Amino acid sequence: ADGAGQRLFYPPNVAGWDNERWLDTATFRGRWGIANEALEKFVVEQKRGRKPPKVPFDAEKIVANAVYLLGSPRIRPETHAALVRFAKTALSDAREDWKRDAYPPLVLNAVRQLLAVSPDLQAA
Repeated sequence: ADGAGQRLFYPPNVAGWDNERWLDTATFRGRWGIANEALEKFVVEQKRGRKPPKVPFDAEKIVANAVYLLGSPRIRPETHAALVRFAKTALSDAREDWKRDAYPPLVLNAVRQLLAVSPDLQAA
């Protein structure tokens, strides 16, 4: 939490945390780490020698899954569009059969992480 600029029960001054500076480049890495740890038990993994977990090859469904996993928060249309665009772009690289199986779980994990650190969830 310290790396994210949020030392619990120890604000920087008597006024509390500065909500204008709460999201900045100095603390983003800490927030990324917190989100990564929180999502760790939900990572969709491919086990060695086994077929990848079945995740739909559909950007909208991948984003919907991420939103649902994170408690169906209200996100701005711009955030939703950016996540769908990211997922579509990442999936578009999957031209071989093995990539069409392997990419969706990887993209799902990435979209979940990106949503968790989006300004929509950080400022809530």
